Amino acid sequence: MLERELKLRISEEVGPGQIKDVLEVRAALEDAAGIQVPELDESPFTPHQSDRLADVAVKNMGRQLARMFWYEPGTRVGVDPEYVHDMRVATRRLRTALLVFADVIPEKARLEWQRELRWIGRGLGRVRDCDVELDRVKRMAADAPNPERSALLIFANKVQIKRARRRAKLLKQLDSTRFMALKALARPWIEMRADSALVRNGDGPAYIAGPRIVSEWDARMLAACRTAEQLPTAENVHALRISIKHLRYAVEYFADLEGHGARHRAKQLGRLQNILGARQDAAILLRHIRRYEATIPEEDRDLLLGARSAIEKIDRAARVKKSELQQVLKLGADQELP
Repeated sequence: MLERELKLRISEEVGPGQIKDVLEVRAALEDAAGIQVPELDESPFTPHQSDRLADVAVKNMGRQLARMFWYEPGTRVGVDPEYVHDMRVATRRLRTALLVFADVIPEKARLEWQRELRWIGRGLGRVRDCDVELDRVKRMAADAPNPERSALLIFANKVQIKRARRRAKLLKQLDSTRFMALKALARPWIEMRADSALVRNGDGPAYIAGPRIVSEWDARMLAACRTAEQLPTAENVHALRISIKHLRYAVEYFADLEGHGARHRAKQLGRLQNILGARQDAAILLRHIRRYEATIPEEDRDLLLGARSAIEKIDRAARVKKSELQQVLKLGADQELP
């Protein structure tokens, strides 16, 4: 976080090649002076054993909203693409929280949040998707032989142009009155003063309700996994990945109450989510690079061969392995044991 914040302060004052040198000097000075850029203090959002289910809902919503706006300045400046990623993850966790705590958050509030989070999440997601594609394509190009490398770099240039346009649209979103209204909507949640109009029917102890809620999402994940194993279409695998994400976040929402075992399980789910996420990213990249390949003139044989060679590699990376589905089933089956 320290390096990120320093980048934000100096990025507009020095050239890209000078940032590393300036950071090293600043870091040395700050070490000597004992100065550190503060992290986001999330301690007020930590659930306690005495919390009601409504309290845990408010704390989880407040935590993710605080994160979303904490990463906003870095997203605006654009020095580090991880800010866009972190801000987007916060919106995704919020959308899952609206599902997990559906019995606690009234429908009117949920619908309003779903609409606004979908709106800003799409803007962030479009930029992030380009970042993911650029990273993968550039790593492939670094080790690729010509003419495959040439095809990948031309494709990367097209993605960079698309990213610039999407980023301009995202900045307009962040500057809009709608985004300012979203901040006002978030304030009572971040300050944990959500009233009965926002949270209700959650007087039961969270440590009792939590395992029941998690088990419901566990069952959904297992059902999605069995469907994907029987018929591993792109749609079914995508649905499985989403179900793993939902379960992982549900586990995390109650992890402070459940202890080490819950945190360990959340990490396992995160690993599986990342594996399937990489397959999904490869499938999207495959679709995009095939469109690019279709635009290459037949006369440019070398470039066509290069693009087709890259497509073969990406196609292999997009295939979900049966062993990966079995890992999901095993993780769910282990949870069902007494």
